[in-house]
Amino acid sequence: MLVLAVLYIGYLSFKKDDKLEKSSQEATIDLGAQAILTSQQVNQTLKEFDNLKRSIVNSIAVFSLPDFQELKDFSIEVFPEPVGRENPFSQTSWKAQIDATIK
Repeated sequence: MLVLAVLYIGYLSFKKDDKLEKSSQEATIDLGAQAILTSQQVNQTLKEFDNLKRSIVNSIAVFSLPDFQELKDFSIEVFPEPVGRENPFSQTSWKAQIDATIK
């Protein structure tokens, strides 16, 4: 009986060591996978920064062109409209004034 108990305890200690080896191997694999994932993320971020840098350089080049500098502003002033008219399809007051002066 004592021999069986010693064999059983030896078996359990062997099994525990085996589990420890596997868990340390799994931890090493997990660390390696995390390192690979992190390096991929860093590479992706560096590529995005490079693309951003090229975009900024291209924008500066376009806005510095003489053709762009010679563009004229043809914007029209938009008059404020009252908000919340009862009938949105009715004629506005400024449009009615223009029509009255034309007639």
